[in-house]
Amino acid sequence: MRVSLLGPAIIVLTGWLGASAAAAMDSATRDDLQCFIAITAGSEQMEKMAPGSSQVAAMYFFGRIDGRDPNLDLEAAIRQVAPTMGPADVARAAVRCGKMLTARGHTMLAVGQHLMLDPQAKQKSSHPPRGS
Repeated sequence: MRVSLLGPAIIVLTGWLGASAAAAMDSATRDDLQCFIAITAGSEQMEKMAPGSSQVAAMYFFGRIDGRDPNLDLEAAIRQVAPTMGPADVARAAVRCGKMLTARGHTMLAVGQHLMLDPQAKQKSSHPPRGS
């Protein structure tokens, strides 16, 4: 329930404080921040459909951001990106990011099934390494 308050808080704070002069970020980080923002904005609805899902989704994208740039000032980055996103941008990001989460979820399930069915297998993975 606490996460459901994060989305409106981010939107209100960035509206009041405006965009910060955060350092330039790469497009992958900006895309993942948009996902993080869209998830927090829609967390109340997500929690009604699947309790706990917004926290898992937010942590997934936070992990991608942190893994790519562990020194990123997350607060400043959110303050930079959030004001640039209108309702249509949030909706587009939610769809795009939802597809990413679904695809990674399917991969996790497949890997788990393979490991459970044959825990001693020493075969090459059928999943190629993925980019950032």
